[in-house]
Amino acid sequence: MVTCADGAEDFYTAENNEARYESAKEAIALDKKLINSWVGHPSFQIIDNHSGKGFESKINRCVETVYKMIGLPTSATYQKKFLLVTLPKMYDVMTPKNIKKEVFTVEETYLHKTTNSAKEDQIEDFITKVGKNDSFVYTHEVRLYKNG
Repeated sequence: MVTCADGAEDFYTAENNEARYESAKEAIALDKKLINSWVGHPSFQIIDNHSGKGFESKINRCVETVYKMIGLPTSATYQKKFLLVTLPKMYDVMTPKNIKKEVFTVEETYLHKTTNSAKEDQIEDFITKVGKNDSFVYTHEVRLYKNG
């Protein structure tokens, strides 16, 4: 969960959390270091403050993310977005220096996809391979789409 100092500044006060001792600027800097240290981990997720729907929404997004990580069904769908660089010097995007850049491989192999046209339900079954330097994590995911 991203600090409320980044995107929900009004809530970053000593009154609502007496354990705070960093300024908002210091909290944001520490948070960015923490985020950079986890970049590339297969279970890394960011729950930010930019939905504009308040703290309860942030908690709900966090719970949904945990449910997905441990394999419980969720009603929400989340997608991870990556800034990809293909080959050195080719389509290379100028990444800011304070952002850590990781190079890794992602490969998805679809095992099964069925559509029940009468009910409009779909099942996708696939394996994802993510990693680098000959070290990979494999995940098996089954997605069930009910009524579109």
